[in-house]
Amino acid sequence: MRLMTLIAVSLCCSSVFGQATFTLLGRLPGGANSAHVNGISADGQVVVGSSGSALAFNGESTRWSPDTGLVGLGLIGDMAENFALGVSPDGNWIVGEASRDGITDSYIWNERTGGILLGDLGGADFRSRAFDVSRNGRVVVGSASSPQGLQAYRWTPNGGMVGLGFLEEDDTASTAWAISADSTKIVGHSSGEAFLWTEQNGMVGLGDIEGGREVSLAYNISNNGKWIAGEGNAEYADGRRSFEAVLWDESGEMTRLGQLGDDGSRYSRAWDVSNDGRVAVGVASWSGDIGEGRGQAMIWTPEWGMRRLENVLLDEYGLDVQEMGWRLDSAFGITPDGKYIVGNAFTWINDDIHVEGYRLYLPSIPAPTTLAPLAAMGLLGMRRRR
Repeated sequence: MRLMTLIAVSLCCSSVFGQATFTLLGRLPGGANSAHVNGISADGQVVVGSSGSALAFNGESTRWSPDTGLVGLGLIGDMAENFALGVSPDGNWIVGEASRDGITDSYIWNERTGGILLGDLGGADFRSRAFDVSRNGRVVVGSASSPQGLQAYRWTPNGGMVGLGFLEEDDTASTAWAISADSTKIVGHSSGEAFLWTEQNGMVGLGDIEGGREVSLAYNISNNGKWIAGEGNAEYADGRRSFEAVLWDESGEMTRLGQLGDDGSRYSRAWDVSNDGRVAVGVASWSGDIGEGRGQAMIWTPEWGMRRLENVLLDEYGLDVQEMGWRLDSAFGITPDGKYIVGNAFTWINDDIHVEGYRLYLPSIPAPTTLAPLAAMGLLGMRRRR
């Protein structure tokens, strides 16, 4: 590991809801003007992602903690660059992809072993990516090239990489995006339908939103395995169809999370969900998009629906990230207790976009003050379940 980092910036503000903290995690020196976050440990103290660096211009895997700051993991094997895509709940195991000359290989890393390449499923093009890892680091999930096409896999130290198959015999693409902390449940999608995989039942489709295109994707599962976050395709009153963030519970029932607004271009996606299913985070667009086709970080609760994360920070905690010169374009991860959120922010410097990861601590998710009177008058109904 290389202890090289540009200085991170942290801002704290207090309110009646407690003290919130917004921390920009910095970048490694050299390389491209971007650093991205892709995962957070269960206690919120380890954040993983990648950063352009002097060692790997486009991307070197990174691990951030309050004690060490942003640390580069170095090169893995003979690969030219690498990107951390997931972290175990205890923060000790990191997984991702490493690449060179058109070859992409999954890897698993910890401080004792360093990076270990995991291979693929024997496809014509050597490709694999690792997206998530169990609590003890013994099970990795992702996608890899196989003779049947890109296929979801499950990797263990003893069994190696094993394909999970497809929902339909004629499917040619499946991906495993996430795994529960105890490794018993895996979620992903197979040729356009979200799935839940267990050893007992194999791959089972989760369905989609009635009336929309028959498409759904599952991106994450809560640490306790009780909630699944993703998106489906919905049709709206004006005849347009778009992707909408959804949650599935243990019974397979789907909850639609809505959109940020009813006008303009729209879409939403849930990237992660807390253990109790009461806080989801992700990305969404609205008619006031923030430029370059970028979305906005969103947060959802059942009581108050979907809101822009920037608005929650400003209205309820007095944290103005725009005044700092930054915009939040995604929220990728949330801890099981719903208190830490990570994602990516961007700013313009000399006409160039600079991207950095952030970590946000919210002691609670308060109700928006502007909506409280409407709720009291009974003007806010419950969200429709499908």
